[in-house]
Amino acid sequence: MNSMQSLPDRQRESRPLHTLLTRPPYWLAPLYRCVSGNISVEFALVIPFLMLLVLGAYDFGRGFTEKLRLNSAARAGAQYALANYNKDTNALYNGVEQSAQEDAQDGSLYVDPNIYCKCLDDVVLDCGDPCTGGEVPMRYIEVDVSGPFEFMFDYPMTTGSMTLQGHAELRLR
Repeated sequence: MNSMQSLPDRQRESRPLHTLLTRPPYWLAPLYRCVSGNISVEFALVIPFLMLLVLGAYDFGRGFTEKLRLNSAARAGAQYALANYNKDTNALYNGVEQSAQEDAQDGSLYVDPNIYCKCLDDVVLDCGDPCTGGEVPMRYIEVDVSGPFEFMFDYPMTTGSMTLQGHAELRLR
């Protein structure tokens, strides 16, 4: 060691590496001690991620509510068919469609009712045909309701809109 070096230089050389890396140089020390703006900087860095999270949860909640509304509309159409299943098929289908659209309060929904018959062994057949064991087939109504859903924002891997569907199925007799 050179005898001409001052004491602080000799001390600096003898300090471990982690101390050199973790302690700021003496001329930056006042900046490290100043903490008045740290919270503002951290908030500015975190707020975009928080907003993305909150807005995504809001959009997801809107989609979930819309799906529940479509399922309710499908159930309303199936319940109409249950109460009026002795009507003519075309009149029944029109009533199911109108009932579903009134329940959803949306006349632009696509409603697809379908009446079918099924035997006890889960064989689907025409409603006029008997089952293989001679029993009368059970009559079912299946109502599918679909409508468009628009996202508030464009998210990665989405197109901005999608079609949601509701479904209900009831045994008529």
